[in-house]
Amino acid sequence: MGVSNRFRLAGVAAGLLVLSSLAGAGPKALFDNTHAETAGNADWQIDTDQPLPVPDQSTVTPATPRDYWLGAISSWAIDLVKRGYSVATLTPAFGITYGNAGNAYDLSKYDVFIVPEPNVRFTAAESTAIFGFVRDGGGLIAVSDHSGSDRNGDGFDSPQIWDLLDTQHRFGVHFGISGDANNNIVQDSFNSETALSDSIIHGPNGVADGVSYHNGTTMTLDPVANPTVTGDIWMTGLTHGTTGLMAAHAVYGNGRIVFAGDSSPIDDGSAAPGNTSIFDGWGEASGRDSLLFLNATMWATRRTVPVAVPPTLAPGLMLAPPTPDPSGGEVGLRFALPVAARARVEILDVAGRRVRTLVSGWQPAGEQRLTWDGRGAGGRRLGAGVYLVRLVSGSQQRVRRIVRL
Repeated sequence: MGVSNRFRLAGVAAGLLVLSSLAGAGPKALFDNTHAETAGNADWQIDTDQPLPVPDQSTVTPATPRDYWLGAISSWAIDLVKRGYSVATLTPAFGITYGNAGNAYDLSKYDVFIVPEPNVRFTAAESTAIFGFVRDGGGLIAVSDHSGSDRNGDGFDSPQIWDLLDTQHRFGVHFGISGDANNNIVQDSFNSETALSDSIIHGPNGVADGVSYHNGTTMTLDPVANPTVTGDIWMTGLTHGTTGLMAAHAVYGNGRIVFAGDSSPIDDGSAAPGNTSIFDGWGEASGRDSLLFLNATMWATRRTVPVAVPPTLAPGLMLAPPTPDPSGGEVGLRFALPVAARARVEILDVAGRRVRTLVSGWQPAGEQRLTWDGRGAGGRRLGAGVYLVRLVSGSQQRVRRIVRL
């Protein structure tokens, strides 16, 4: 798609609010492309124009489509710009440095550093820069892939590269490598942390209580080395311990780190021309992939920088936890709308398929109560397992988990 066509897609109408931040205003996210993130069939870039994407991010509006820029993680960047961020790509011409005033893309100039599946080992100088950046308050999003995903054939895959960066577990995480259990899994898991204090799961963009892995590794936490490390999502069926993690987070010094063991969730299916090995994990219905990584980015962002939540995500839409939960009988549900609007309350199975619609149509403002009798659309009693209740109104949604006995 040519630049002129992409400008036409933007549809920048007079009077339409532009949410992207101006230079120097709002939080700044830097996406790494210094470690062969486009090697082999990977395309982990926000745009083929680098360091700054084209068209300019000042033209991004709430209606901007995900393929406005050309890269398999363009949606991640577009969604951040819509939330007040400015974004850039770090290229080998500048490199990973911290405290280098001569580097226009030095980490000190950014609030969160996103590294999507590195395929080249970090040098000692780069390691020092990354740890210093996080220690002093910067955020890091560390994305891995499955064991054996050596895309450039140099003998090192991304789990090994992350582990080599942090051999002392100062960040508190070990990525599963060859010989470790569950180092290459395919799974939709909704085995998430339920505490509302977990801002990765219960964040400003919605409840991200699940993730879809399409060949990813799991992680082991080391709370002895870093007592702050905490799990967010575990493999299905596991207790909430230190093994089988699919997403986790930690604090190091004044900074924050979020870890994920698969790159499929960040892939938005809109890769650069010629790359056909793409998959729309960002928009996948069976997981909450985009919500998870947007919540993670906002949580990790340097805390001295305010992060604005766009109006479409403003507080007001409410879906309370089901009661009782778990339950073998009827389940009570409560939801509320800030204003009268069309809304839908539905029950989904663990794969994200709708099995029952409880409410659909115009609803009044305020709180409402209803019950679910555990039956599907045809009146058949559904089997035991994990189900989801989802409230949808306009561009907003809220999701809660229900366990049927």
